[in-house]
Amino acid sequence: MVAAQAPDDCDQTDENVLRNRKAAHASSKRAEATSEEPAEQSKAVLEAEAIPRVHKHRQQNMCTRLMRSTPFKLLTLSVVGIVPTFGAFIALPRLLEMMEAGIALSCFHWTITIWIIIQVMYNFAMSQFTDPGRTTNYKPTYETTGQYMLAPEVDSEDESTRIWYAPNYCSKCQHWKPPRAHHCGMCGRCVLRMDHHCPFTGNCIGFRNHGHFAIMYLFAFIGLVYSAAMCINPIVRNWMSGNVINHGLRLHKLVPFQNVILIWYITELATFILDHGGAHAFFLLVLTVIFLLAVLGCGCPALQMFAYNATMIELRFPMKDYVQIKPQVYCPLGVGFYRHDVLQNVQYLLGKNWRWRLLLPIRGLLDESERGPAIMPLPAPVGISQLREKVQQVEDEGVKSHSTFAELGINRGPAALEADAAAERSVAEDVAESKE
Repeated sequence: MVAAQAPDDCDQTDENVLRNRKAAHASSKRAEATSEEPAEQSKAVLEAEAIPRVHKHRQQNMCTRLMRSTPFKLLTLSVVGIVPTFGAFIALPRLLEMMEAGIALSCFHWTITIWIIIQVMYNFAMSQFTDPGRTTNYKPTYETTGQYMLAPEVDSEDESTRIWYAPNYCSKCQHWKPPRAHHCGMCGRCVLRMDHHCPFTGNCIGFRNHGHFAIMYLFAFIGLVYSAAMCINPIVRNWMSGNVINHGLRLHKLVPFQNVILIWYITELATFILDHGGAHAFFLLVLTVIFLLAVLGCGCPALQMFAYNATMIELRFPMKDYVQIKPQVYCPLGVGFYRHDVLQNVQYLLGKNWRWRLLLPIRGLLDESERGPAIMPLPAPVGISQLREKVQQVEDEGVKSHSTFAELGINRGPAALEADAAAERSVAEDVAESKE
C-alpha cells in the first residue's frame, strides 16, 4: 500500500482555495454539458464491443463443459482402449500361432496382456472419474491470517521460530487454499495439490488421482513396449532364418540405408513386415508406434515430476509459493523444495499400499489428514537447510528488496484487503484535509 503524497501547493490561503473551488465547479458543469452526447456514443460502442466477448465466453464455457462431460470421457477411454483391444483379441492369437507357442507360453502371454490392459484401463478411468481433492474441508492452522504451518516447525515451542506459509486466499471459491493447492479455471474450483488440468482425461490431476495417472502412464509404456516386442518377434525370426521378401532380396543383403531413398527403404521394410509378420502384426506395430510416441512425449515428464514430488504448475511457474520467515518477510519456494528420495515420494502419492497398487487395480490408502502430505507437505532436508540459511541471512544483513503483496501474488483475504482500503481512505482524507 502506497500513501498518496501531498502536492507542493498544499499551504494555499483560504481566498485562493475558495477561488479554485468555484473555478473547478464551473469547469465540471461545462464538461458535463459537452460530454453527454460523446458519453452516449461511447456507451453504444462499448455495448457493441461487449457482444463478441459474450459470445466468445459462452463458446469457451460450452467447450469446457463438453470436455468435462461423461460422454467425452467415455470417448477418450475408448480411444485409449484401441490398441489393447486390437492387440489382445485380434493380433495376439495370430502372433502366438506364428510363434508356435505351447500351452504354457500362451498362458504366460495371455496373463501378461490381460494384467497390463486392466491396469491401464482401470487407472485411466480412475484418473477421469476420481475427485482430485477439495480444499473446502480444511482450515488453516492460524485462521486469523489464513496461514498454514510449515511441517518441520510443528513441534516447535517458540512461536517466533516457526515458519508459516504465506496466506493464499481464493477470491472465486471464497476459501483459504492449503499449500500447493491452486484454483482450476476449467473445473471452477480449487484442487488439492494440483498438478495440472488434463484435457484428455477431462479432469484435474490432484492429490487423490495423481497416483492413478502415474500408474496409467507406467503400464501404458510397459504395454506398448511389450506389444512392439511381440510384433517384432516373428519378423526377427524370419530375418535370422534368412527368408526372402517378395522382391527376391535377402534382408541382410539390402542396400545400406544411407545410400537409398528413404521412401524406398520404408516401402521395403513395410513389405517385409507384411510378408513375414502378417497384416495383424503390421497394423498393431503401426498403432503401437503412434501411441508410444504420445506416451513418451507426455508420460516421461509426468513420471519424472511424480518421482521428484513436484507438480507441473511448480515447474511452469517457479517461485510462486512463499513462506513467511520473519514478520512481513517472505521467501519464495523452488521446484525441489519437497523433493525426497524416489521411494518416499512414491509412498506419499500412492499411499501405504503402494506395492499392491503396482500389482492390482485398487485405490490408494492416502493420508488426507491435516498433518498429511496433502495439507502439511514435508519439505526436503535440503529445502529446510536453505530456509534456515535465508533466516540467518535476513537477521544478519536485513531485507534487500521491498515489494507489495500484490506484486508477490499474495492474497491475504477480504479482511486484509478491507483494512488496506480503509487505510488508503484514511490517507486520502488526511491529504484532502491538508489541502484545505
